[in-house]
Amino acid sequence: MVTSWPLALSTGMFLRHPLLAVLEPIKQAGFNRIEIASFKAHFNYHDLEQAKVIKMELDRLGLCTGSLHAPYSERIDLTLLQEEERLEAVSEVKAAVDALATLGGKTLVLHAGTATESPLPQTEQRLWQSARSLKQIYSYCQERHVILALEDMLPHLVGGRAAEMWWLLSQLPQEGVGICLDTGHSFLSGSLTDRLRLFGPRLLMLHAHDNLGKFDDHLPPGEGHIDWPGLLDRLFDTGFSGDIVLEIGEASDFTASLQRAQGSVALLKRCSQGKAYSVSL
Repeated sequence: MVTSWPLALSTGMFLRHPLLAVLEPIKQAGFNRIEIASFKAHFNYHDLEQAKVIKMELDRLGLCTGSLHAPYSERIDLTLLQEEERLEAVSEVKAAVDALATLGGKTLVLHAGTATESPLPQTEQRLWQSARSLKQIYSYCQERHVILALEDMLPHLVGGRAAEMWWLLSQLPQEGVGICLDTGHSFLSGSLTDRLRLFGPRLLMLHAHDNLGKFDDHLPPGEGHIDWPGLLDRLFDTGFSGDIVLEIGEASDFTASLQRAQGSVALLKRCSQGKAYSVSL
C-alpha cells in the first residue's frame, strides 16, 4: 500500500495581498489545501466575522484549511520575561486559535522560542516562560479541538536546538500535540537527518522549503542544497502521515510566486516516482 502525503501551500508567500484575493488563484494553480499565515495585513485573525466570510469562500472553491501559522514577532514571543507581556503574547495566539476553529482548520503551527536572538544567560529562564505559555495555549486548543504543532526553529534562537525543542514538548501531554519539522531550519542547524530521526515519532507535518546553507532563504524545494529524494525516503521511514506544506518566499510578482510553487510540486512528485510513498494535491 502506497503512503500518500497531501501537499498544501502556505499563504505566507502572499503576505502583501489580502487572503481573500489569493484564494481563487491558489485553487486555479491546482492546490486544494492551504496553511494560512496570520500576518494582520494579510489575514486579521482577530476579525472572526471576516474569518466566516473567508470560510464561505474556501467552501465555494473547494479549498481546505489544513493549518494556520500562529503570529510571532518581538511582541508576540512566548518566552518574554515580563509576565504581562508574556500573557499578551499568549492572548494573541489564542485569538489565532479561535480564527483557525472558525475556518474549520485543525492544526495550529507555533514558534515556541524567541523571535530574536536572546542573551545566553536568559536561555533557561526563557524556556520556562515558553513552557508556561505552551501549557496555557495547549489547554485552549484542547477546548476547541485544535492540534498544536511546535515548529523547530532557527538554531541561534532560544528553542531552536533539538534538545530544547524536545524538552518543551516533554512539558505537554502527548495527545493533541506534536512537531512541525521545518526543512530549512533543520538544514541550517546541520542536523536535518538527525532531527527527522529524533522527532519522527512525533511529526505531525512538514514545512518544506530550501536554502543554500547560510540563510533562511525559503527557496522552492530543488533550488537549494537539500537532498529532497533522500529527505523523503527518511521521512517515509519515520511512518509520517501528515501534510507537507510548501512554505516558499514571495517571488517578484504574484504569478511568479505561483509558478515557483507549481515547480516545487513537480519536483516532489518526481522524487516520489516508483516509491512506496506519493505526494498529492
